[in-house]
Amino acid sequence: MMRACGVLVRHSMRRMRTTLAVTGVLLALFQVLLAMAAAELQRQGTFTQLAGLVPSFVRELAGTALLSMMSCSGIMALGYYHVAIVAVLVGLVVAAGVAGGAAAALMLVDYLSRVWKPIRGIARLSPFHYYNPLDLVMGKPLPPGDIAILLGTAAAAVALAFMVFRRRDI
Repeated sequence: MMRACGVLVRHSMRRMRTTLAVTGVLLALFQVLLAMAAAELQRQGTFTQLAGLVPSFVRELAGTALLSMMSCSGIMALGYYHVAIVAVLVGLVVAAGVAGGAAAALMLVDYLSRVWKPIRGIARLSPFHYYNPLDLVMGKPLPPGDIAILLGTAAAAVALAFMVFRRRDI
């Protein structure tokens, strides 16, 4: 029984090795980019400015945790235990595979590009760059060019999904 279980685990690990490696590299890259963005914000004095904007009653209510998060080391710690990072990891583990990893990476690139200028050009590769739900809530329509990019991305993703599904090993 244990031998059969070992064979099954080895088979699964062989099939998932690329996905696991890519996920590991993407998460490591996210941590590096997060560190670089936090260092740049620290250098610009942005954390001090943000802390000054927080009303005193909010600072008292949140305690030292709020101000400790408004620092380079606080942002780095946030990158390791924030609910979004944990959700990405859980999503990748539960049957999401390469598509989930790619979506998570593209979302994180778009998110980081909002605070770190050097990767703003890369953010254009992310479909999340072209969709801002807050604009829709505020009554501002999506630009037609952004809609075209999102529709083109969806069409390409569907075509790729059909090709991959046709080559499945089931």
